[in-house]
Amino acid sequence: MTVTTIVDLQYRPEDRSRLMRAALDEVRDGGITPVVGQTFPLADAARAHHAIEARETVAKTLLVSD
Repeated sequence: MTVTTIVDLQYRPEDRSRLMRAALDEVRDGGITPVVGQTFPLADAARAHHAIEARETVAKTLLVSD
């Protein structure tokens, strides 16, 4: 029997750096496009948190400053 723990699934620091660079390169080159489902003004942060907790949101929820 093999037991797998979170430690077994974590990347080494050098792997994390390499993978982060690769992901950011993909974003820069248009290969990854984040999906923003909704935005809320920063003043409505409480409403945004409520919407997330109530599972009324899809994709990413952003707070935008004025």
